[in-house]
Amino acid sequence: MSRSNKVQEIVLSEEHKTLRLVLFVLVLAVALTAFTYGIYHLVRKDSGWRTVTVKPAEVGGTCAHEFTFQYKLGSGGAAEYKQVQQVYSDACTYMYEVFSLEPSVLVQGNLYQVNATPGQDVQVDPFLYQTLQQVEKSGTRALYLAPVYEYYKSLFQCSDDASAQLVDPAFDADAAEDIRNLCAFINDPEAIRLEFPAENTVRLEVSDAYKAYAEESGVMAYVDLYWLQDAFELDYIAEQLVDNGMTTGYITSRSGLSISLGTVGETCSTQVYDRQPEGIYAACVIEYDAAVRIAAFHDYTTEQDLADRYYMYADGTARFPYIDPKDGACKASIHDLVLVSEQQSLAEMVLEAFPVLVGDTLDLAALNALPCDKVYCNDRTVYASPGLTLTKIFQNEEVTYQSVTLS
Repeated sequence: MSRSNKVQEIVLSEEHKTLRLVLFVLVLAVALTAFTYGIYHLVRKDSGWRTVTVKPAEVGGTCAHEFTFQYKLGSGGAAEYKQVQQVYSDACTYMYEVFSLEPSVLVQGNLYQVNATPGQDVQVDPFLYQTLQQVEKSGTRALYLAPVYEYYKSLFQCSDDASAQLVDPAFDADAAEDIRNLCAFINDPEAIRLEFPAENTVRLEVSDAYKAYAEESGVMAYVDLYWLQDAFELDYIAEQLVDNGMTTGYITSRSGLSISLGTVGETCSTQVYDRQPEGIYAACVIEYDAAVRIAAFHDYTTEQDLADRYYMYADGTARFPYIDPKDGACKASIHDLVLVSEQQSLAEMVLEAFPVLVGDTLDLAALNALPCDKVYCNDRTVYASPGLTLTKIFQNEEVTYQSVTLS
């Protein structure tokens, strides 16, 4: 079969040349307007406040499930969001790996490796090294509560009082005896301690007696920061974001910690609650517009997403993660306490507050001596450091709160 190679010549008419030019210009103008409008709204849609999530491929290998990250995007729109998301994802993944107690997380020098090799020098991640040193220098033995935390983690997962009482040392005699035995080791530096023989080197020393008891009792880890870990993670994540120029946002943890990365051009706020025998009240609101760190402690929960760190019995008795290393019991010297600082890190605030918060009775002198600003409630009164802005102080026909400035 042959094909024709003829080329047909088409001659364009010269008539209405001006009209065609006008129409072409109009069509081009409409197209450019539509394109500009589309680009504007694409960017516009992604500007303003956004909830930043970790990249989908990294979900499950990060600590991001503990946090909510709100960020105010500028004119960078979707591209800016991707940059913020990348830094946030990397930081959350790194924190997850460093503090993981899971043998499946194969990262050189993480917390699992420290636990798995007692008596051996371990080259640890520099951030973990600094963290463990900081906790040790604070004087608390909470770092060694890992096996006790396991009882409470199991309790917090319970769905009814009967099952909770089976692992609650306040009800179960076997659990109480095991925790007494564990606390005898935990509070003895000869039984367990961390040593730092060289830079970025950690050695977990565990006595033979404790090792034998741990093996018999099924102890899987000796060292765990548990709820204290959130403070160190948030400090690191915030530092990474700020170092990359990302300052118009704030991150909150499910445990009540939060960091404002910088001035966002508008007022931010934190709710202060007060637990009373007849209920929980939103006592007031703290307002701020600067880069601050906030640590809010409470010995109860009203939020379902905190169920894995709290348990409320039907009679209102609460169990919470503030465990006293001396006897392994849940203790909070005050129902609600909010600390605020522009200078201190969250880790510094939490470690300094630990001996004040975790105890049988509140030492007001020790509380007021903390170097950060503080807000707490007592007898329908909100006590606050000078300079803090309190609004929406709770009042209704039955309940009235008043505010008092601390001297």
